[in-house]
Amino acid sequence: MKHPIKALLCAVAFNMLLFSCTKEIKQADDQQEIPTEVINKIKSEGFSTHQVRKVKDGYVVEGDIFLSNQWLNEKSKSTVLRIAGTEQYRTNNLITGLPRVLTLSISGLPATYTAALDAAIARYNSLNLRLSFQRVASGGDIAIQYAYLGPGVLGQSAGFPNSAGNPPSPILLNSNVIGSNPNQGWLTTIIAHEIGHTIGLRHTDYFNRSYSCGFSNPNNEGDGGVGAIHIPGTPTAEDPNSWMLACSDGSDRPFNANDVIALNHLYGNTSTGSGSVIGVSVLSNGAILGIGLDNDLYTRATLYSPWAFVPNSGDVIGITVMPDGTILGIGLDNDLYTKATLSSPWAYVPNSGDLLAVTVLPDGTILGVGLDNDLYTKATLSSPWAYVPNSGDLLGVTVLPDGTILGIGLDNDLYIKATLNSPWALVPNSGDVIAVTVMQNGTILGVGLDKQLYTRATLNSPWVHVQW
Repeated sequence: MKHPIKALLCAVAFNMLLFSCTKEIKQADDQQEIPTEVINKIKSEGFSTHQVRKVKDGYVVEGDIFLSNQWLNEKSKSTVLRIAGTEQYRTNNLITGLPRVLTLSISGLPATYTAALDAAIARYNSLNLRLSFQRVASGGDIAIQYAYLGPGVLGQSAGFPNSAGNPPSPILLNSNVIGSNPNQGWLTTIIAHEIGHTIGLRHTDYFNRSYSCGFSNPNNEGDGGVGAIHIPGTPTAEDPNSWMLACSDGSDRPFNANDVIALNHLYGNTSTGSGSVIGVSVLSNGAILGIGLDNDLYTRATLYSPWAFVPNSGDVIGITVMPDGTILGIGLDNDLYTKATLSSPWAYVPNSGDLLAVTVLPDGTILGVGLDNDLYTKATLSSPWAYVPNSGDLLGVTVLPDGTILGIGLDNDLYIKATLNSPWALVPNSGDVIAVTVMQNGTILGVGLDKQLYTRATLNSPWVHVQW
């Protein structure tokens, strides 16, 4: 299914990287030979090198993506967790400090644009996410402003969330092209789409822009230095109605069911239900300790208690609790940090990286999953890591009460290992999980691909969803 290009919805930027949204306008006069070193840089960042155009201060690739000379000369750091699939994707950085209200202001645009902004805000707020929006008269966290961007260009976003978890600003809209009184549903979708980028959403079809734009191959936007991380639960085929498609046919696109799944995975309400968490452990008092999507810690007194935010507890990607009650976390830098109590500050553990997951064996030995997905042991916090041969390929690990090592394979199924030197054995019907721990009564507690909690009474029991 191909949609003819009538107008492109969005333009996004990351530092000096812009994905400007234009109609397909041929500009033969701008064609000229591109230096090989520039082509190589473009290719190394994951963008197509087909029909690259030289423009002022940079280059345009894939028809409508502007790469500045400055950006190309900077070394980007990116994490690509999934490329060339068909699901929805987010960037490396998300909005943090949840629950949070982002303010939006609008200026220099017709009154119909203010009405459309209110409608876009209502679409987001109707989902009761932990991220909500409010329009203010001026000085919003995200300013929406008029700008003439050239013929055929509808709008331009300032980019994606930064490493501090804050949104970019401003969003620029070209009313010369959109019109002073456009279809309100279409305009609402344009604004909601631009807001989507500011909170970390990539195009639903970023890997295949020809789906909505009609571009010729190759047409993969690539990672672009900002990340393309698969959002679990989103569809496995192109979604013709998503508000985050790269191009628009001029129609209204309210959030569909898959869009709602994506938004709830990123910013869903953790005060009710058992999600949304990416990691889990158990404190000495039996309370459940979880890592939220914002990489902060949350506690849950029982399986059916609400999550409670732990102030000043981020930023971590993995967590366990040592026999003496010390909390051991993996930071965003993949190094270890300790926390004597929930209210204590994090203390860096020197020479402790690079890890994806961590647990503690019954004898107090620290067991970690390295970035190569193999196991490593550490006799004490100050000891060096020791490689465990033939121990991969893992995403997570914990230990059962009898000392059996329980791991999460790259297929998100569970595997057991009687000792560090034993082979892995598959636990049938044990997927799909991204994190696992064991409660004090021996119940296995896992985090599913949907970021919700699940329990398993024994290794051979079925998973039971914790719905509260």
